[in-house]
Amino acid sequence: MFRNFYIFISVSIFMEWDEDTFMWHWMEFCELLYPKIIAKNRLAAEVLGLSLLAITHRLYVYRSRPMPCTFFMALIGKPAAGKGRLLDCVKMATENTWVTDIPTGSVEAIETTIEDYRFGVLAWDEIGELVEKSGEYLKRVKYLVNRMYYLDRISRYRMSKKSVDIRANSYFVNIIFAGLEEDWGEIENAFLGGFERRFIKLRVNRGAKPFSKEDTKQEAWTHLMWIWDYINKHVNQMVFVKFDSDFSKYSDILSTLPERYWSAAEEYTYKLLAACSINAARGTMNSARAISREGEIVKLFPMEKCEIPYSFENIDYYKAEVSQELVDMYHPLMTENARDFFELKMMRDRTICAVVDRLGTIDAGYLTKKQFVRELLRFTNAVRYRTIMEAMEDAGIIRVIPGSLLESEDDIVVYDHSAVLCANCAHFDACVSSGKVTDIKQAMFCKRFKMKQ
Repeated sequence: MFRNFYIFISVSIFMEWDEDTFMWHWMEFCELLYPKIIAKNRLAAEVLGLSLLAITHRLYVYRSRPMPCTFFMALIGKPAAGKGRLLDCVKMATENTWVTDIPTGSVEAIETTIEDYRFGVLAWDEIGELVEKSGEYLKRVKYLVNRMYYLDRISRYRMSKKSVDIRANSYFVNIIFAGLEEDWGEIENAFLGGFERRFIKLRVNRGAKPFSKEDTKQEAWTHLMWIWDYINKHVNQMVFVKFDSDFSKYSDILSTLPERYWSAAEEYTYKLLAACSINAARGTMNSARAISREGEIVKLFPMEKCEIPYSFENIDYYKAEVSQELVDMYHPLMTENARDFFELKMMRDRTICAVVDRLGTIDAGYLTKKQFVRELLRFTNAVRYRTIMEAMEDAGIIRVIPGSLLESEDDIVVYDHSAVLCANCAHFDACVSSGKVTDIKQAMFCKRFKMKQ
């Protein structure tokens, strides 16, 4: 009726990483920098690290057409949970590299930065601010984000400003949103049309109590410098990952998700496995090489030229062939925890249930709209409270009576449909039309009152 589904990943995918790989150094850096937060949010840190690995190698997966391993992520959690700290880790990891921190702002500014720098991370650390933008701004952001997911051409002609024309696959951008659950709910409402299904949502749990200090270790900076060196060494590379593997085990479990998420679940399974493959190979691109724990897992081959139409100059191309062993290696972790990786959350349902519980403590049977919003919904953002109120009205939980019908300055929200109120009377509409109703409580003194069925 008014359900909104969310894909949440909430547990750690991988138990440990091979030493001296990118992911090992990344996790060591994060854990030494913010030990308490990472201890509670290891998975979010891992996915962020894999997204950095994907952009470092401009990673693609062979499918019907090569699919870029762009990562669109939403860090969802309560205030002060640690979302900003996780973003800090990403920004520090790319600070002295060719991967740009793309500033948010006008759509024109974002497009211009992408055109100038090509590779970067676009992070909205307060998605609540994005919701408050005008409808026209949101439409333009939606267009841009949808184009960026598959690295399609971005072209915009302007009369008064510099036009933009960014060739397909000539850039590579990951996106990170951070905010509250209700913020993300409004983002989905505002961006309907594929946008919401292209993000994986990573729950961030509070890792530290107020005033507690993080026990940061100096060794963190050693790992950070290793990460900078690794990213800068792999500039101007594109890697294409090929899976000649049986994914039927993955298919069986992922097909239990709602059908609207099948495509996203499939794509991010490929992306995560592709990034793991490159991590297993330790980024060694100088010659054909196999890296293995027990047999060949990943083979890397230099390519003389790109096997796809959109090749570019001054780029080194590599092909990675991934064995069934690596695909199977992560199968138990992906399938046994699939409901956690793609757990269905209904944030709006929970919000409405909380409001209904609060209504149970009030006996009046109705409230003014201002009272309802401030005391029960506790929202100040108009977009948020309108969405919740519309859902509750559609579900028949409340009925909103325009104040103009009752000579009232504010609308009336009726929530007790068994209370003796004019709005619950079978004659209400007729009385309103004849001008007989000026106060919703007149029903208590009306001999004609008849409860509406």
